[in-house]
Amino acid sequence: MKAGNFILIVAILVCFAAGIIIGHVLKGSIIASAETAAGEPRIISVSGSSEVKLDPDIAEFTVTASFVEDSTDIARVRTADMAETVISVLEGIGIAPEDISTGYISAGPEYAWDSDAQRNIVTGQRATQSIDVRVRDLSLLGEVYDSLLKLDGINVSSATLDRSDKSSAMEEARKLALEAAMKKAEGYAAVAGVTLGKPVSIREGSGTYSPAYGIQPRVLMANASLDMASGSSPSMSYRTGDITVTASVSVEYEFI
Repeated sequence: MKAGNFILIVAILVCFAAGIIIGHVLKGSIIASAETAAGEPRIISVSGSSEVKLDPDIAEFTVTASFVEDSTDIARVRTADMAETVISVLEGIGIAPEDISTGYISAGPEYAWDSDAQRNIVTGQRATQSIDVRVRDLSLLGEVYDSLLKLDGINVSSATLDRSDKSSAMEEARKLALEAAMKKAEGYAAVAGVTLGKPVSIREGSGTYSPAYGIQPRVLMANASLDMASGSSPSMSYRTGDITVTASVSVEYEFI
């Protein structure tokens, strides 16, 4: 056999052997990839949300006293006197001292626009003090507003109704959100013709609560004319609202 033919035959045999080896390697990789894909769980991803309504048991609002005088000292004294009057009225109705607190105190020049000079000029000195109030007995809220609005020189904000303890409501909202997600997953599994497995991931969303805003004292117009005719002040009315606690959750279920 010639040397050239011998070398050619050896080269062909080497290539054939190499092809067999590479084929086995590739076959093993494909089988391993198929096994890995088959080993991964099949997932249904769903979300659920819920809300729970609560009755309020507290009300919070702010009373602001503010006066402008020739000097800061005089304005401060008048403001402090009015703040003490407000506190006395509140405590007389039955508001506990720990539910009455000073919000802020400020003092500074009061300005007005002078059209002739085309600039702001100082017209006096203003002192301001705010008082934050919490009413734990909502049956007193109407009386509180009636009494405070008889005072001159103060501003009374609208009341915000809230719940002092929302923990049980938040727990209930989370439970309902998870149940809603499970029900949704069961529906998807039934339509797809698969069996729902256990949850493999649970992620809680942001829980929120919404107090009842915009609770404003309203003069009952039906009674206002009668009250004024009799010489008495019109009574105040307020409208309560629900407090809403929400929860959301994202769940991944394995299906078979």
